[in-house]
Amino acid sequence: PSDVGTLGDAKVVSVFADGRAGQGGVVYHALEAAPKFAVGDAVACRVDAEHRLRSARTHSAGHLIDVAMQRCGVGLEPTKGYHWATGCYVEYDDSNAETRMTADERAALKPKLQAALDELLAEDAPTDVSTDAEGTRIVTVGGLPCPCGGTHVASSGAIGAVTIEALKKKGSGKSTALRVSYSMSD
Repeated sequence: PSDVGTLGDAKVVSVFADGRAGQGGVVYHALEAAPKFAVGDAVACRVDAEHRLRSARTHSAGHLIDVAMQRCGVGLEPTKGYHWATGCYVEYDDSNAETRMTADERAALKPKLQAALDELLAEDAPTDVSTDAEGTRIVTVGGLPCPCGGTHVASSGAIGAVTIEALKKKGSGKSTALRVSYSMSD
């Protein structure tokens, strides 16, 4: 989720970009209503810190689940994440019919994954942000680097409690995925 907040007296409901930041891209702020300011006016920009922290915690938790999956010996490639306050999940490519996880394997993995995630949270590993030679932003959470443009907490301990809610098979045939749904403490 993007930041929200205010530009002057106008409520910002979403932020998005056209192009790559720092390389001529343009950042747009979607407003709830027409602003009272005009082009060229100086306005204060305020980010809703509570919303940003909640988003950063949820996003970082998704990355940490990737690390927990590796610790559990699951070598599935992450393909998709949904890191909003409700309905959070990370999906993994589980399309290989020969190695696809069964319902019993998913059920057995759930408590192991929760335990690995709890250990990672307790380790309070720092988050690292760097840029590779091509200018891609690389975020390392729990020791696992990943290209990412999202907001993150400073360390895994700042994420707070995370509960693995479900491990489900999504799709069929060549587009089968394992969806790991999770929820965050307040």
